Amino acid sequence: MNADEAPERRTIVLQAKLGHRNRARVLDDGSGGPNPMLIKALGRAHEWRGRMERGEAMSYRAIAKKAGVNPSYVQTILPLAVLAPTVTRELLDGRRKLQGRLMVRMREGVPASWSLQADRF
Repeated sequence: MNADEAPERRTIVLQAKLGHRNRARVLDDGSGGPNPMLIKALGRAHEWRGRMERGEAMSYRAIAKKAGVNPSYVQTILPLAVLAPTVTRELLDGRRKLQGRLMVRMREGVPASWSLQADRF
């Protein structure tokens, strides 16, 4: 190859079967980042949980009123505050993606077990 010639770019496609043992596989192709809507929802959930823990709000309705949102939205988003720390970190880093729309996934509920959360999310 001459010094004047640019190297040729090639794409290689491989078929792969990934095995797993009750754990989510996270593949990072480097093209994505964290979901801004999810980051906002996680932030709100932790803020609202803090308000409840400090006694500033005693119900979903009180949180919703202070935040200017619908109480059903608070009920749907608040469980994000109890996600496993590893799941939360991977979501914030963009290494884990929620497939499907956030509200639909949250209405399905959040398992109490952190290992089940890792499998589900």
